[in-house]
Amino acid sequence: KEAADFNLAGNCAFKDKEYEKAIRFYNYAIQKCPEDASYYSNRSAAFLGSGDRSRALQDAERAIELRPTW
Repeated sequence: KEAADFNLAGNCAFKDKEYEKAIRFYNYAIQKCPEDASYYSNRSAAFLGSGDRSRALQDAERAIELRPTW
């Protein structure tokens, strides 16, 4: 699978509030394409949904590093 496929699967899981599942898919997307800020942003939202604010912040900061205009 491509990174975009994993991201799409993560988005579907996120919409269903299956945050842990979404995080796993976003992890795969990031492994395939570690320089895409949107994958970190999406995983940040999933971490926030799961209650892990610390990791959500880390991913948000990484997304901003990769795409400073965000």
